Amino acid sequence: MAAVNGAATVVRIAVSFWCGFVSNEYIFDDESVYDGDHPVIESENEQMICKDINDYMDDALRDNVRACDLVILMHRSYAHDDKGKLDANKRATARAAQLERYRGLQQLVTSKNAKLLLLGDVPELGTDGYRCAASSHLAATCEVTADQVRTNLQYERSAYEELAQVANTYYFPLSDLLCDDQTGKCGAYVPGTSTLVAKDRDHMLPETSLYLWPYICAFISDSGLLGG
Repeated sequence: MAAVNGAATVVRIAVSFWCGFVSNEYIFDDESVYDGDHPVIESENEQMICKDINDYMDDALRDNVRACDLVILMHRSYAHDDKGKLDANKRATARAAQLERYRGLQQLVTSKNAKLLLLGDVPELGTDGYRCAASSHLAATCEVTADQVRTNLQYERSAYEELAQVANTYYFPLSDLLCDDQTGKCGAYVPGTSTLVAKDRDHMLPETSLYLWPYICAFISDSGLLGG
């Protein structure tokens, strides 16, 4: 909402328990993860809730997206616990199914002469952010290298860059904005500050969002995503 600065009405959809805008393979497939013998969402009840949420999102988008709307997707692409949507721990078939899910969203959005913005994932910290705030020694335990983050997000980048070849689809990676160019590290703090990035390994704090929004705003404006 800050990024569009009152130039649009914002509707936000959020989902929990490792769900998201996901494929049926992500929800149900016991072999979606290498060396895994259970689906990412283990509870049968939560599996069905996740499927219902996805069916509802499909219906809501189909019924409500209008020409000139901007649909933004931001997903956890990588997670150390295999719950990322496009990470290396997923089998190729599961990643392909997720990409097809995104293609379906893209076709729905662009067929209505609306636009799709794919916001990239942010770095996952080495440990919970709140644990790293007590000392410089503990802060180091949160750090991961920028090279490792790029490796973790390589499938996101290739998938989103492929999708962004289609008209009215845009990809804005965020991870580099939370890494320090001089140290080559992505850590517990917003680069150049003492502002904590996340309370745990991957849930950004409001202050981090406020740090990111001018960059997102500039991308949205420069890409003409808010119209004239």
